[in-house]
Amino acid sequence: MKLTFAHMADLHYYPAALAGGFNRAFIEDNDRLGKPARHSERLLQAALAQLKDEPTEYLLIAGDLTREGEHDAHVALRDVLLEFSRSTGTQVLVVPGNHDINNRHAAEYMTGQKQRARETSAEDFLRIYQPLLPAHARCFGLSYAIELDEQHTLLALDSTKPGARVHGEITPEQLQWALDECLHARENGRVVLGLMHHNLALHMGHTLAGYLLDDCEQVRATLAGAGMRFCFCGHQHRGHAAKITHGEHVLYDICAPALNSFPCQFNRVALHDGTAHITAHAADPSLPLRDSFRFTFAGKRGGLMGFFAANLRRKLPELLGNIAQCGGTQAWLAQRGTQTPTWLRPVLAQLDARYVKRPHHAVKLACKLLRRAMKLRISPHGTLQDFFETSLVIMFGYGDWRREPLLRDVLQRIQDGRFVSQLLRFASEAIARDLLHTGKQSRLFLQVALAAVFFPHRRAISRALTRLALRMVSMPRKQEYTLKG
Repeated sequence: MKLTFAHMADLHYYPAALAGGFNRAFIEDNDRLGKPARHSERLLQAALAQLKDEPTEYLLIAGDLTREGEHDAHVALRDVLLEFSRSTGTQVLVVPGNHDINNRHAAEYMTGQKQRARETSAEDFLRIYQPLLPAHARCFGLSYAIELDEQHTLLALDSTKPGARVHGEITPEQLQWALDECLHARENGRVVLGLMHHNLALHMGHTLAGYLLDDCEQVRATLAGAGMRFCFCGHQHRGHAAKITHGEHVLYDICAPALNSFPCQFNRVALHDGTAHITAHAADPSLPLRDSFRFTFAGKRGGLMGFFAANLRRKLPELLGNIAQCGGTQAWLAQRGTQTPTWLRPVLAQLDARYVKRPHHAVKLACKLLRRAMKLRISPHGTLQDFFETSLVIMFGYGDWRREPLLRDVLQRIQDGRFVSQLLRFASEAIARDLLHTGKQSRLFLQVALAAVFFPHRRAISRALTRLALRMVSMPRKQEYTLKG
């Protein structure tokens, strides 16, 4: 018996009504996020139109259904999915993602200004999407189990974690419930499929390791041992399948591309005799690939800059907090095996006073430097922003990095140290200018001192960046997979 279904994730759906017709306030707040909310309705309708032309039995949506968990966005999406289900006979099944529930960033722009919008509680989520659930679904909170056909049972797992922006969890109680359902399925000769937002395996190297479930190794080993063979997820915005082996058991973690972020795709899946055949399809075939990339990551206030800035705002205070807990920059460096000469210690004290004790100022300066750094010409072939944009296109599987002169040149510069030296000089000069406000040293002295702090580590940084860059641009990504369960 053959089972067919579509697998979508990361719709980040946001209706035009909430966006105030995509007014200026909305554009300024959203066009830099890397998730082009203004296109979410069109991309979903285009994808659903394809599924109407070539129907499937099920549509599985693996979370991040809405932009930031706006209640009205959930209601609007539910209505779209209900209409699709009624007109096609396709059963639509959803799970929440980290953006969907109790999200304090929920916002609307109907007045022309950004305003808080009603959030969606877990109870709201269940009530809104209850009409999509078949009557025979066995529920455990927002998780549920259903028989898809005579051979397949689906475990839809709520992997959201209260208060977490990125990572998720499966609670011990949930896991025990899942084990009981797996046992019931196996006793009846059924293959167990999983559906959740978060990931059981890495799909972009260690770059997004924080996107996994808490206790990921234990959860995936438990589920694999209990008989789950395929788990369909989202979250990392990259179409990819990872093989998990636990003893004699094999579990595939299958990540769908983001529907509303580059490359704007969804999967079609056919299961037959324990084998999954998966093909990726463009949500809107009329949208050129480079255009989908451009409105996702590029632009004057582009999503790429917003993505890096958001990570700086999150990670830099954590790093500075760790330095403060160690007793300052000198103690932090010593803990890592770097002893600083006496003449450098006043400069390290200035770094502590200016940045470690004032993380808000450090973040502000870092974002300013990031904007300037993106314009740095790091190769005859382009700027740092050109390098990142080209790398992203390659990373998502479009082209060979060896055929890109910019990537070849920059990777060589990373490997031989020229790239890191250029960035360290840039950072040293900028920080020296900023530190002139805190002491009586000359700018030249500060530059020399900061170079003495940074440059001894440039070889280690170069080696680490080389490994990271090569891993990212060399990641295999296919438009089609055949996985033997």
